[in-house]
Amino acid sequence: MPQHKPKGTRRPAAILLIMVMLAALAALTAGFLLVVKPMLIQANVGPSEIEQDVPEPLRTSTTTPTTTTTTTQTKPTIPPLTAVPVILQLPELPTGCESTAAAMLLQAYGYSYTKEEVADALPKQNLETVDGQLYGPDPHEVFIGNPYSSSGFGVYSEPLADTMQMLIDEAGGGATVRLLTGGTEQDILDAVDAGQPVCIWATMYMEPSLVGSSSWYLIRDGVYTDEVYEWLGNEHCLVLVDYDDTTVTVHDPLSEQAVPQTYSRSLFFTRWEEQGRQALVLDPE
Repeated sequence: MPQHKPKGTRRPAAILLIMVMLAALAALTAGFLLVVKPMLIQANVGPSEIEQDVPEPLRTSTTTPTTTTTTTQTKPTIPPLTAVPVILQLPELPTGCESTAAAMLLQAYGYSYTKEEVADALPKQNLETVDGQLYGPDPHEVFIGNPYSSSGFGVYSEPLADTMQMLIDEAGGGATVRLLTGGTEQDILDAVDAGQPVCIWATMYMEPSLVGSSSWYLIRDGVYTDEVYEWLGNEHCLVLVDYDDTTVTVHDPLSEQAVPQTYSRSLFFTRWEEQGRQALVLDPE
């Protein structure tokens, strides 16, 4: 008796053949798409459209970021009078009291110039003999001689002020040199009361000014004139930092030690008068 097999356990051969053909067709279609799709993308999609599909975090920039550095110039302020250094002119500058006093003032305001740097920056001119006559410049214009030499003379307030201003400007500015030359004793004291140290002309050790100690004919703008200039001997430059009713306190470049010196106030201003009432201060901007 034949055995009965459940329905569906045997499939006609035609059906199997159709299934094999469908599988082959599916494989061919997948391969075709793998080849053709990239070609279609390259042919029909522009660079800008592709770029738009890139997620924002993946974008790169060819611009190099710039860094801005800001340098702040420290502005000078009026220093405490006790902060003014005491600088001695010897042995380097035997006749360089003006350069030394200027260096004290500059350093007090934060400018790190040495006495030698001030001396080097000063305009200088030597005396010369022509046809038996001694000729030279005006100390209101240049230093007479050389501050590194014991045979030098000195310089007055105007050239020193110009030199100090030049050095201040080279260091970035921040202060203005102001002449007090020709002013009164009260002008000088008012500056000290305002806290400003004063670069001031008097005499060495408060000795009398020597009239007629030296003289020469002036050279003006290269012209040798018959105008005689009388140099006042014992000329000296100091820094005034304090005063009271009877005394003044100064930083004297000729001191034996780097400490403040005290002189009679009346004698000090007598010598200042003799030397043309010359003085200058620094005004912070």
